[in-house]
Amino acid sequence: MVEARILDYSFNQFRSLYDSCERLDAAEKRLNAWTMLIASQASGKDMTKWVKMWDAVIEGRDTDAAKLMERFGSGI
Repeated sequence: MVEARILDYSFNQFRSLYDSCERLDAAEKRLNAWTMLIASQASGKDMTKWVKMWDAVIEGRDTDAAKLMERFGSGI
């Protein structure tokens, strides 16, 4: 059996990569949880508005996330 290695990582390199993956995973979980919170409290009309505002923030068309939180931060 032949062992093939693509890259050799030091412990610090591996830990840095692992931490980056953990941050991405946490951000995705936070987004999903917040979306479910809004969805569980919203009417169809409110959810449509929220999705449009959130998409603009995510895509960088609107950098005022505070406006979104001010409007929907405590639920709908």
